[in-house]
Amino acid sequence: MNSVLENSYAWTGSFVEAINKLSCDVANLIFSSLTLTSDSALPSPSHASDASGGISSVVPAAADSASGDKALPSLAQLWQDTLVLFAFDEFQYLLLKIFLAIILSNVCAIYIAWYIYGARISERFMTHNTSPEELDQQILQLKLPKEHSQRYSLNESAAATTTGATTSKNVPATTKRHEPTNEAKIAGQAALARLEGMKTSAPKLNTSYAAIQARVKKELEQEKLAVAQENVKSSSSVAISQAPILAVSGVYYRCPLVSEEVLDKETWYDRIQEFFSSQLSDDEAGLSACLIIHSCNDGADEIRSCVDILCKYLDNIRNDPVERKYWKIRMSNRIFKENVKKLRGTMEFLKAAGFAEEKLMHQGGEEDFLVWSPERCSIDNLTTLVDALQSAESVQLLLDRNVQVLLPSQAAERSELPAEFYSLSAEDIKREQTERAKAVERNQMLMTQAMREKLMKDKERKYRFTLIRIRFPDGIILQGTFAVDEKFEQVVEFVKENLLNEQLPFYLITATREKLTEVDLEKSLESLNLVPAVVLTFFWDSAAANAQVPSQCLKEETLSLLQSM
Repeated sequence: MNSVLENSYAWTGSFVEAINKLSCDVANLIFSSLTLTSDSALPSPSHASDASGGISSVVPAAADSASGDKALPSLAQLWQDTLVLFAFDEFQYLLLKIFLAIILSNVCAIYIAWYIYGARISERFMTHNTSPEELDQQILQLKLPKEHSQRYSLNESAAATTTGATTSKNVPATTKRHEPTNEAKIAGQAALARLEGMKTSAPKLNTSYAAIQARVKKELEQEKLAVAQENVKSSSSVAISQAPILAVSGVYYRCPLVSEEVLDKETWYDRIQEFFSSQLSDDEAGLSACLIIHSCNDGADEIRSCVDILCKYLDNIRNDPVERKYWKIRMSNRIFKENVKKLRGTMEFLKAAGFAEEKLMHQGGEEDFLVWSPERCSIDNLTTLVDALQSAESVQLLLDRNVQVLLPSQAAERSELPAEFYSLSAEDIKREQTERAKAVERNQMLMTQAMREKLMKDKERKYRFTLIRIRFPDGIILQGTFAVDEKFEQVVEFVKENLLNEQLPFYLITATREKLTEVDLEKSLESLNLVPAVVLTFFWDSAAANAQVPSQCLKEETLSLLQSM
């Protein structure tokens, strides 16, 4: 590379020198040519006097002929010098070829582009010579609407606007508008006032504490009056059945890992499944399926049973990969249908493990099978999937309290609980009937202490959630949703979070006038029999009796959740 650069520098210097020499030769040649031309046109050379005026010189004729003889060698020298300029080396010839190739390719590209798009460019950008008559004809063909016709000012006449212009149609004269009189203005204002009075808007709920207290007092009086009237008419009136109003519309959860939304469980399962599918690539489909199995299905026992069966399928192949009977899973098998197929993520897991659906002959007919192939998944990958399935953890859903603030009349109307609060499904009812049939057999057999405790626990687990209502001294009711296995301490924390003054001590009592103390904080709501719905009464502690107890118990933010009638 250095040698190439050195040659380039030497060539540049020689090029400059050749240019200078060529310029001198051209100048001498032109001068010689002019000298020959002038000598042929003039007579014999004349005498000239020098500066002193006394000395004269004569130009000999031989000098003129010598100048003409020098012209031809000068042209030859000029040609030789020109050829020296183009004495390139190999590197310079390569650069010259590259430049010529670039120029020729650009010329060809321009020619091809113009050949293809030349007509469009000409039609789009070239101006057409259109006569005024053709322009008028094109304007008439546009069929402009009436609003584009000539307009007049309110204070101008038609004659003033049409001066200097020739039109084919007679323009009607416009009348000048006058200022309305005072009587007309008063009548217009009265009409606007009547229109404003006719407009109706929904009254806004007054959330001030004084207004809320007045509403509570009024509703308590109406409730007492309604109870008295119902007792009078109970002997002669017939009760009319009405559809009950649910206390809550359902049970809702939060999942901070995915988003801050509050949704029901089934919707969250769909969101979590989509989240795992989008976060993990196709190569990690097995890991995604493991997380979906643990996070998007109900019942710890059902999930554990499904995991054990799936691991058994893969362990059989790992322990004896030659035995082909372990390669097939009949999809109509009862254990597979009840414990594996109905759970989310199981089919994706088996697909990642190398299984694929195929129709095979079984007992004289075709049935659907899941068939494993070593080409789709190796033994090492099966080991990895088994470890991932056994060690995967579920994404926990946090129960939303679904906080509501109710008036006494609203709390009395909304007394029914949704089906989500009960753990007994249609299958559970059938199972309970079977258990009752077996109860006679259990009573006739000896049972250990562990067996009796398990039987009692199964009887107690009939509810999954409980609705806790806190009645405050001012009559307002605070409502929240809890799981039956949560501690009573969670209820106390729920009340503190909504109090106007969290520092003042308080206590809660049940409907049977039992005071819940600090001893009950670590007990579950189910063990305290606070299921499936309970109303607890709020009292300020005696230690706070001497202090200034506020008449308003709840925060303004909580009172703003007061349900409208």
